[in-house]
Amino acid sequence: MNILEQGKVAALYSAYSETEGSSWVGNLCCFSSDREHLPIIVNGRRFLIEFVIPDHLLDKTVKPRVFDLDINKQFLLRRDHREINIYLLGEGNFMDRTTTDKNLFELNEDGSLFIKTLRHALGKYVAINPSTTQFIFFAQGKYSEFIMNALKAVEDELSKRYRVRIIPELQGPYYGFELDILSITA
Repeated sequence: MNILEQGKVAALYSAYSETEGSSWVGNLCCFSSDREHLPIIVNGRRFLIEFVIPDHLLDKTVKPRVFDLDINKQFLLRRDHREINIYLLGEGNFMDRTTTDKNLFELNEDGSLFIKTLRHALGKYVAINPSTTQFIFFAQGKYSEFIMNALKAVEDELSKRYRVRIIPELQGPYYGFELDILSITA
């Protein structure tokens, strides 16, 4: 069970006010040396996007992660990638990590707003960390479809600055995508 301390919750969401509308993206915070957190709110529900810094960047004795695809075939991530976890903050600041259908967001009518907010948060993260443009996440079932839908071409601020490219080599339960910077002169 993961419970976020009250002081951290207050710090994460202190900039939010009810007058800001139905979605909000907060400021990037770091609670430990290997994780960064970006708070979001969608129709009053608090979420926390966690960006996990790869172990090999923090400990030189750790080798970079490798995904075995087939016999004699591997996929190597970029040096500065991030693994994304999404948590719903529930009663008592309980952090419910979403990975499978049983934890699928109950956002039927709010799904598009959640996707819009998630895309805004990704753009904000990459603006702060421009060398980090490759992301992976663990997902199963309909949750993976939901997140992959968030990566489809949408006319928004993220798509004006980046081309979102799905990493086809990763087929689950890990999925990935890259944000390629679009040329300013294009």
